[in-house]
Amino acid sequence: MREGSPLAGALFRKCAAEFGFQFEDPSCALGSEEKCRAALIEAGFLIESVFSEQITFSVQDFNAAWDSHILAPTYSAVLTLPPNRLAELRTRFLAMLRQYDQLTLRLAEVL
Repeated sequence: MREGSPLAGALFRKCAAEFGFQFEDPSCALGSEEKCRAALIEAGFLIESVFSEQITFSVQDFNAAWDSHILAPTYSAVLTLPPNRLAELRTRFLAMLRQYDQLTLRLAEVL
């Protein structure tokens, strides 16, 4: 994963910050083609080709995105929130995903 992606992770970290949590981007360490290439070469791998793809989420994936973030060890501290605050975080995160999804759809219509 590139540093700052997937977008759902970046949005989750942004939402969590609004609730007092500061999480590092887990993709930071190997978050560029150069960093990955260097790590693989150092480990003794021969790199023949590199592929780049973009991950897109559908509306049906939003709840799965929430589940995957709160269940990830990287973000487990959010589970210390009282239930009502955790529900507020979930609502905020899903709203941001929907907002991004709508913006993407409008841009696609223009292009």
